[in-house]
Amino acid sequence: MVKAFTLGLSNIKTAAVPSEGTMPPDTDLTQLGLTNENSAVLNMEVPEETEFRAEEKDDPVLVSKKAGAVTVEFDLMNPSPEDMVTLMGGTASKSEQSLTDNDQWEPPTDVPNIELAVKVTPKQGFGIAIPRASITATFGGTYTKTELVLVHVVAKVLAPTGANVKRFKLFKV
Repeated sequence: MVKAFTLGLSNIKTAAVPSEGTMPPDTDLTQLGLTNENSAVLNMEVPEETEFRAEEKDDPVLVSKKAGAVTVEFDLMNPSPEDMVTLMGGTASKSEQSLTDNDQWEPPTDVPNIELAVKVTPKQGFGIAIPRASITATFGGTYTKTELVLVHVVAKVLAPTGANVKRFKLFKV
């Protein structure tokens, strides 16, 4: 039996969800910008329970459970315009002042539904691979010398589309 203490963050990578609905290979995953310290959080909600009770008994005679949501949340501290397109849609482009790279981002007219495969790898212990997640990203912060404007990302696990594919997998680093 493998046991491990899980701590730290090595990276968070994303890719398009493959048409076969499986987790893409590591070679297809791309690392986003740097993750703000202490912002990466894995949440697994308690399953929703429905109790069925009989008039003749004080305790339930049956309990039905439905899985709770699983999410990964984190804050990007140095997103590129391409990261913004990946997470929020829209377009990245070069301004007249830029000689090489895209240096501006424009949001889409309508908020898109963005789905990505997400892999979170810790420094040690168990990471999580999510073949299909709904992505919600927002940005905000305070323009000061002591704070950063951040992109807050929530990746919510969705039912996979591939046959015999689980909604997520934990893997040992």
